[in-house]
Amino acid sequence: MVKMVKMVKMVKMFKRNKLISSIFIIIFFLQNLIISVPKITALPPPPIPNEFISEILPNRTFSLNLLSTEVLIEVNSTNYPNLIDINFNANYTFFNPESNFNVSIDLPFSLGIEVIKSNFNVKLNNTQIDFELYNFTLETINDTEIDLNFISWFSLHNPITLIQCNLTNLETETYTIRYKFNGSINNPFKSKSLLYIVYYLNTSNSWIGNTTGRVEFKVYGELPHFSTQYQASDYDPKVHIFNINGGKSAIWEWINLKLTTFIIGFFYDESSYSLFGIWEIIGIIVLNVVGYGIIIIIIITIVRKKFKKRI
Repeated sequence: MVKMVKMVKMVKMFKRNKLISSIFIIIFFLQNLIISVPKITALPPPPIPNEFISEILPNRTFSLNLLSTEVLIEVNSTNYPNLIDINFNANYTFFNPESNFNVSIDLPFSLGIEVIKSNFNVKLNNTQIDFELYNFTLETINDTEIDLNFISWFSLHNPITLIQCNLTNLETETYTIRYKFNGSINNPFKSKSLLYIVYYLNTSNSWIGNTTGRVEFKVYGELPHFSTQYQASDYDPKVHIFNINGGKSAIWEWINLKLTTFIIGFFYDESSYSLFGIWEIIGIIVLNVVGYGIIIIIIITIVRKKFKKRI
């Protein structure tokens, strides 16, 4: 009789411990399941920009001073992700303290547009001037006389194009040079999942003195994520974002500064919204459920075997 009472107590204790163990196992399982599921509420910062437009730079510095920059980049992504149209419109004002001065002014860019099908226009003080287009690859950038070492900041998929203007017999005065071009990026995600287009400002260091500027991106249609990358400096480059009809405007401004490395722009991360990404998350959840289910079954089986042996 005493043995029977002890056995009943042991069974009750085992059942109670089994219940507690099961509760802890379930809690542990749910905790790890929640931790392991990817968080998709916000995108991480993009790794490296892969398409850019640069501030203008001269082939000779001398004493040329870039006084101001005013850039407008309009992006039409209403046909995203198949087609993205880009319009570039920029005014650069510089001062030349010497007379009879000759200089080559270059605007580098690397975009997924078809250059030969794009429209380009350059004016000096509202007078249209001649220009040349030169294409380079990462292997041939040393063939140009201007410094393109900043290319190492980017992970490029397209050739580098220079819009080059040879200015001769400049007088001791202020000049404004204006660049306009437009083009289309077809199937931007054909060979990559990240499209990160930026305006690169560090080439302003090729000029003498400080500069004042304003760069604005207007995006219509599918809205991107706006981004700023820079090296530590006294300038805190905050972006101001406004709603506009059919899209958003992002504006960066600075006054009388010598900029350090400074990259501003926007990116689309197609991988974060693709079906592959969704199925990847579902797969992780299923694997977690199956894996922890197997663990629970193994634990219960072991406990049952030990209990049967004791009986």
